[in-house]
Amino acid sequence: MSALSGANPWAGEVRELHSALDRHNGSFYTAAAAGFVTDHKAQGDRLDFGRLFKTYCGRFPFLVGGSDEDPFGHRQVDLAQERLGKLGLQIERLPGGHLTTNEQPAALAALIVTFERGLGHTRGPVSVSWRSV
Repeated sequence: MSALSGANPWAGEVRELHSALDRHNGSFYTAAAAGFVTDHKAQGDRLDFGRLFKTYCGRFPFLVGGSDEDPFGHRQVDLAQERLGKLGLQIERLPGGHLTTNEQPAALAALIVTFERGLGHTRGPVSVSWRSV
């Protein structure tokens, strides 16, 4: 029996996934994303958050962060705290996983409001987190 026939319980999900990927040329972007790691390594100096933070922390506040449940980003957040915490980087984590901004929009909004309200009262670098560093 065909995997896309109505008898297969996953057929609807497969059709929905294919339809979503096919919209707005998504299949092209999915294929192009295969080179992400190579591109990221080639642009490593430019994308170095530590260097950016050290250069600009006295000029404007930072809003960065993550989630302990994120299987991809939590290590980056821990390293940023270890390396930049002594320079004033504060990291707070939202509950949820890799898509925590979608999973916890009210918590994200609360962090942003808290961050914004604190801008007039803070001196030095400020950061509140919501995603991987």
